[in-house]
This record gives sequence, C-alpha cells and structure tokens, in this order.
Amino acid sequence: MKKYFVIAFVLIIFVYIINYGFTFSIPPCAVTEEEKIISSELQGVTLVVEKDTPILVGDDGEGLSCTKTLSTIERRIGMSKYSASRLEDERGTAKGLHLTLKRIIRTDVRGIGSIEGSIPIDYLIVEDENKIQYRMAMVWLGSDSNESFIGVYKDNQRKGSLVWQGYTGGLSVI
Repeated sequence: MKKYFVIAFVLIIFVYIINYGFTFSIPPCAVTEEEKIISSELQGVTLVVEKDTPILVGDDGEGLSCTKTLSTIERRIGMSKYSASRLEDERGTAKGLHLTLKRIIRTDVRGIGSIEGSIPIDYLIVEDENKIQYRMAMVWLGSDSNESFIGVYKDNQRKGSLVWQGYTGGLSVI
C-alpha cells in the first residue's frame, strides 16, 4: 500500500511540474509576460480614443491576476462589453482620452492549460494625462482604419489609425 502512495505522490509532483514549470511561485502562475520593443513609429506619439469605447474594471476572466505587470493595471479600454466578464463594471467611455504608449507586454499560457496550443496575446500599456494606466489587448484594436478606435497624432497632426494586423503584420499606423 505504501508503494502506491509513493507512486501517486510522485505522479502528482510530476503533473504539477508539467503544468506550471519550475516557477516556484505559490500559487503558480500559468501566464508568462514578456516585454516587447515599441517601434520607432509609435515612440513619442499621442494616442487619442476617437470612438465610444468602454472603460472596464473588475475581473475580466483572462487569468492575469497572478502576473507581475498586467495584474497591477485595473482599467481596460477597447474590450467589447458584450464579450466581457459579468464581474466587470463599466466606468464610462474612453472617447476623447489622450494616451501615451508606455509598454507592450506579450502574455502566453503554459502548462497543461495550453496543451491544445496557446496563442500569445499582446497588450498595450497606456497612460492618460492624469497618469492613470490602462491596458488594451491588441486584438481589440481592429485590423483596418474603419474598425480602429485609436487615432495616432504626432505634433498635433493625425498620422492615421492604430490597427493590429495579426502576428505577422503586428501593430501599424494606417
């Protein structure tokens, strides 16, 4: 009987290591973050929210509560309220906000939860004039200027719309 207990214990430890890797954090975080480089095209620009877009706070169900960077940013812009978690609360519209791009963070899920394949998600970390930070998932930006809700301005001149053209095209101003 003792032999079976030892085998079961070893299997549990093995599954734990496969699922969460060697993070040694308790509870382990299955989401990793990687900072990406901001392109020269987006350095020193002002991003302006030009369409009615909700500001959401609360649990979004994305599993980011254990991450180092994204868990500290409670406000989100650009995520459709209809696809948002029921635990989220809408805090008005972001329309008219002037934002500065601070960072780009790529998240990825690892462990057993990603056994069917994980697709990384990129987030923009932006800051308004009052130093309040927001996160925006790039997939919500839209893939063309008609879908985009963010205008890109440099020296008070509109340069185009901020769009996300997938992992091959990336973040672009068109």
